[in-house]
Amino acid sequence: MRAKLNMNQGMNYLVNYNEEKVTNREAECLYAGNFLQDASDLTRKEKKDRFAGLIELNPQTIRPGATLVVEFAPGERLPNNDLIDIARDLMDGIGFSGQPYLVYRHDDTHHQHMHIISTKIKSDGDRIPESFIGVRHVQPTARRLEKKYNLALESPEGQPRHNPQEKIQYGKTATWQAVSDTLQYVLENYHYRSVPELNAALRLYNLTVKGGAPGTRLHEHGGLIYQILDEQGKPRNKPMKASKLPFKPTLKNLEPRFAANGSLSADEVSNVRYTLEDIFKNKPATTENFLDQLRLNRLAAVPAFGAKGELADLHFVDLSSKRVLSASDLGSSYTAAAMRERLGFDPFVRTGERLEQSQQKTQSLRRGLHL
Repeated sequence: MRAKLNMNQGMNYLVNYNEEKVTNREAECLYAGNFLQDASDLTRKEKKDRFAGLIELNPQTIRPGATLVVEFAPGERLPNNDLIDIARDLMDGIGFSGQPYLVYRHDDTHHQHMHIISTKIKSDGDRIPESFIGVRHVQPTARRLEKKYNLALESPEGQPRHNPQEKIQYGKTATWQAVSDTLQYVLENYHYRSVPELNAALRLYNLTVKGGAPGTRLHEHGGLIYQILDEQGKPRNKPMKASKLPFKPTLKNLEPRFAANGSLSADEVSNVRYTLEDIFKNKPATTENFLDQLRLNRLAAVPAFGAKGELADLHFVDLSSKRVLSASDLGSSYTAAAMRERLGFDPFVRTGERLEQSQQKTQSLRRGLHL
């Protein structure tokens, strides 16, 4: 069993993250400790309000939230009653037994694990000390519970290792290792000159990098977070701060790499233009045809979408040279709008929307056959 305690800025995010997993049938809220009602009777708002009432007693605390992530060995599947008992013992062992807490069993990875969320603000407004809490309390408690419940010892080696040259499939391999290895592979093998260009390369592997929203501490300090995406571009895991990853891929540490990758050569630009013009001459009839021809020519188009689903940016990745180019590098004839006009259809839609369009087209054809 592996247990790790993280402190978080807000409880609303923690509740929303876990509740969304429940909504998507990827998790179940098993237990509500020190709440007036059972977990099954609580609404999302009631869960948030319980924590908010304590946090308001100490508004100066920057990171009032706490998440205890508990992972079990591959193949080890425990019944809910055992998971609840383990959660209770863990919270008691780390000094959180008097705090309100929620226990979520997550089912979205290849190994069983649970998230226990709480707050370190006590009913008198004081804080539970967190200095060296991992070494002094979390790890000793985890070792004791391994013996009490006859659990497998902490052994990340038992998890299948991700191949960094392949797309990350969330839940199939250890998340932290998949992100670390893939990130290192892309950083060392691709040529990019900015965060958006790096993001275009990472998206090929179902990984994304983002800066903080304006007004946040992450944004003010130039911080970056990394997160796994599914095939539809939907985030799957909790964001990982660059400072917590090996080799610390923060903006400050990436900027020398941006400069070292240099400017584009005329040949690099003309090669991509020539490939695109050749594809236009072939007159692909559908988005799938267009994307297939890109792949055959070792070229990838990577659109980036805004919060409302609008196309916010477009990059191309030359998979032979591993050079990333923006649409503006190629000229006005290769913007998303210009390419839509030349093709006669929109090749830059989200994967989920493209699937829906394909299904609607199939249904229309079937209806036509029955007329």
